[in-house]
Amino acid sequence: MQLNESEDESMEIEPEAVIQQPAQRASAQAELLTIIQQQQQQQQQLQRLLETVLNRQECAQTTANNTNTKPSLGPYDGTTDYLIYQNQFETAATKAQWTEEENYFQFSQQLRGNAAKVLGSLLRLKVPVTYQNLNEALNKQITVRLSHAQAHSQLMALKQKPNQSPTEFAREIETAGRVYFIGVPENFIQQSLLDVFVKGLQDTDALYALK
Repeated sequence: MQLNESEDESMEIEPEAVIQQPAQRASAQAELLTIIQQQQQQQQQLQRLLETVLNRQECAQTTANNTNTKPSLGPYDGTTDYLIYQNQFETAATKAQWTEEENYFQFSQQLRGNAAKVLGSLLRLKVPVTYQNLNEALNKQITVRLSHAQAHSQLMALKQKPNQSPTEFAREIETAGRVYFIGVPENFIQQSLLDVFVKGLQDTDALYALK
């Protein structure tokens, strides 16, 4: 029996179609996989971008909170012992976790009278003013000589401030006490500073622990 031409052509085309179908499916699957991978990469990029934005917002908020936190002590006009004020300010600055720039900004806002004049003299020299060199200038130029009675009065008036830890209060008393007790035996100094500490301590839990 002989096949006509149409039957011969169908028999020749059919194997090619069978071969092309798996190839087309493989091509379609590859394209779909590529699309899925691109979408996943885009999602990962968006996720990283979102994390970056959130981190920056958190850092900015932390900086704003620290910058806006003002020290609990009042202004300084150069008429009292600078070492005591310096210790009080640096205690507040450490608690607030300020940077060097924030220290300068907050500290310069507190200066009045002769202390402000020291800052003005540095600014007129047109040199970069930092907390460190301002602090050094005040140490050199503000030379308040307290009488024995004045130093004793300042020491005995010290009270623990709100949000000031017992350790921070102890450091403040130590600084003030070293100004007052000069040429005094060390054991007497330590006992006297402890008495001032107990008297000025406002933390009831710490007081109970001392008893």
